[in-house]
Amino acid sequence: LQVGQAVNIVVSNGKEQTSVPDLVDLATQDDARIALTDSKLILGKVDAKDSDKAEGTVLSQSIPTGTSVDVGSRVDITISSGKLTIPDVTTLSKTEASNTLINLGFKVDIVNEPNATVTANTVISQVPTANTLAKKGTTITLTVATAPTAAPTPAASPTPSSTVTTTP
Repeated sequence: LQVGQAVNIVVSNGKEQTSVPDLVDLATQDDARIALTDSKLILGKVDAKDSDKAEGTVLSQSIPTGTSVDVGSRVDITISSGKLTIPDVTTLSKTEASNTLINLGFKVDIVNEPNATVTANTVISQVPTANTLAKKGTTITLTVATAPTAAPTPAASPTPSSTVTTTP
């Protein structure tokens, strides 16, 4: 180089940046992968978590939406396993127990059982049991107390009529 000669300087802006898309509530892991690919990002680790959301729904992402990151960065997600905890509906009325389970996405089957010690229409037991995990659509069988049927009373036997005989 000679004194006074022009020098061209190239300043790098660093790696190309992109914005992280919103993945939460996407229906599937594949939907998340497509959204990330469109933003020049890579789907990282995928974990499953029990939730009341449909199986596969994206629950959270490791990098917040709108964050500027290097192209090619990995974004981890957590998806719904589709399983949720079955609540304890024993001691509830048949209607209340059924409604609770149906509102959570379970199906309900009722089995009636005569029981003299529990109020009629009260849930005595459930299968699967409370506090276990099950997918939406699982059938929960409720055993419900019914009033015991009265034992048939034996028909009164006719009393033999007495015959009085008088002799003339």
